[in-house]
Amino acid sequence: MTTPTIFSNLVGSDGEGKSQKFMTSGAVFVNKSVTTIPLATAGAATAGFQRVRAGERIVGLQIKSDDLDTGTAITLDVGFSTDSGTSEDLDAFFDGIDILQDAGSVAWPLADQAAGGAEGVLIPSDGYLTYTFADSGSGGTTTAGDIHCVALVAYGEI
Repeated sequence: MTTPTIFSNLVGSDGEGKSQKFMTSGAVFVNKSVTTIPLATAGAATAGFQRVRAGERIVGLQIKSDDLDTGTAITLDVGFSTDSGTSEDLDAFFDGIDILQDAGSVAWPLADQAAGGAEGVLIPSDGYLTYTFADSGSGGTTTAGDIHCVALVAYGEI
């Protein structure tokens, strides 16, 4: 089980980085977050950036990052971890993307793929959407900055 670091500035659509507590099956909502990544955030660090609840389906993500690496050593995985530790997929959405290297942006699902099938990625139990940093030798992020995320979330059957 990976326990994500929760940065003190985590915010979400309800001001506390939490998803809606009670939703009607079939409801869809947007959850936004801005996470400030400190200078020298280590490679292999995992940060929780949006709270997710059991039964939610992530059906879309848009991520935009400041330039956090003056070189080309830092990459990013985007996935989820659960509080119970029974299930996690730290690269469910992206594996090794380089948007931290040059202030890039990316959207999931990609234009040529379905959203985890037609129904998105089901969150099996309460937890967090996560960023996991990978470093090929620079010692972590070389500048501080923000990562913005907009998640399109469906609850229950869609």
